[in-house]
Amino acid sequence: MQVCIRAGKKSEREEGFPLPVSKSICNRLLVMDFLTGEELPLSDGLPEDVVLLRQALRDIRQGKTTFEVGNAGTVARFLTALLSLLEGEWTINADERMNHRPFSPLITELETMGARIKPCSATALFPLRIKGCGLVSSGIRDIVSGLSSQFISALCLVAPYVGNGIRLRLHPMQVSLPYIRMTLELMKENGADVSLEENIITVREGKYDANIKCVENDWSAAAFAYAAVCLNGNISVRLENLYENSIQGDMAVRDIFEKHFQLVSFFEGDCLLIRHSDRLSYESEDCHIDFRDCPDLFLPVLICSVFEKNRFVFDGLDTLQYKESDRLNAIERELEKVGIGFSRTVNGISFDRERHFRFCADKPVQFSSYNDHRIAMALSLLGFRCREIIIEDAMCVRKSFPMYWESFSRFADVKIMDYFCQIENDGL
Repeated sequence: MQVCIRAGKKSEREEGFPLPVSKSICNRLLVMDFLTGEELPLSDGLPEDVVLLRQALRDIRQGKTTFEVGNAGTVARFLTALLSLLEGEWTINADERMNHRPFSPLITELETMGARIKPCSATALFPLRIKGCGLVSSGIRDIVSGLSSQFISALCLVAPYVGNGIRLRLHPMQVSLPYIRMTLELMKENGADVSLEENIITVREGKYDANIKCVENDWSAAAFAYAAVCLNGNISVRLENLYENSIQGDMAVRDIFEKHFQLVSFFEGDCLLIRHSDRLSYESEDCHIDFRDCPDLFLPVLICSVFEKNRFVFDGLDTLQYKESDRLNAIERELEKVGIGFSRTVNGISFDRERHFRFCADKPVQFSSYNDHRIAMALSLLGFRCREIIIEDAMCVRKSFPMYWESFSRFADVKIMDYFCQIENDGL
């Protein structure tokens, strides 16, 4: 499916922006509840990654042994750790892209604890065959986790049910550390005996409690609401079910947009309000942002920086090549279509103060999403400044934000059209 976005008339107003639940929190809770024999109660409209993991866990309960994970890295890694713990022989199928995403450090650790894991093919990782058993660990393990924090989270989630528990030493430059802290905090809330001291995670053998949870909405998705307010200065946005003391590291989006884009956000009752503030000023002419702890925020921030006068330097982008697409190369190719280029640095990119933006007035600019949900959502933001754009494979947003196009059209003052059906959404 292609989505066409046409720039519309801006107006001053406040709009709600419905967000999805946090897929990171949901998937961690789903694994924990499975180990207690329960199933996390969730409403409809879930991110596709959550639907995939929930279905896989249901399939396990029904005696099935083969599972489909698509291009869902979190699902594949969490499921591999869980199946290694369970007695039986299992097979995980995945999309071709998953063969290029980091996985071997997790397999190595699980094999040291007794699991037997091997690819079904000599030329690709997936399909992956797993012979599960009662895992047993000993000593402190150093896991190569500089490419993903999900290796650590996957091991920690099953650790209470591993003989002797697990002790892991984190790398000094551990990426996405807030996601690991999220995992440990959720485990503690659900009865696990967990500690993180002097860079060593200790999870003692035990079990989880079965608790009823209320899942917070997704701060990563909220970044696109911040970006929309930034690019359309006449609107303010209201977001619900976000916590001021959230365990999600991507709430760093609040500080980024206040510090570098003159947006202010504050909680009023149960809602977070986002709007422009003329009283804020830039901290400096050179804006430096390190995304090592929050790589999912990079793309919406990048699009906003295109239209700013300051010089931006973005670091901590090493892991972007291992996401649903090679995100840094993908977004570079797409921005070149509208005349935007950036310079590569050792660990990131930089934008000079002089930037040029162009678009064709007589025909729409057509962008590829690379079947990557965050690429598609980021490119949609260009609809505020281009006369008309088309995004291919636009429904890949279902992976993390199934109602993105509905939420975007409610307040973005653009028109969205399904090119295949030639149906224009009235009132957008």
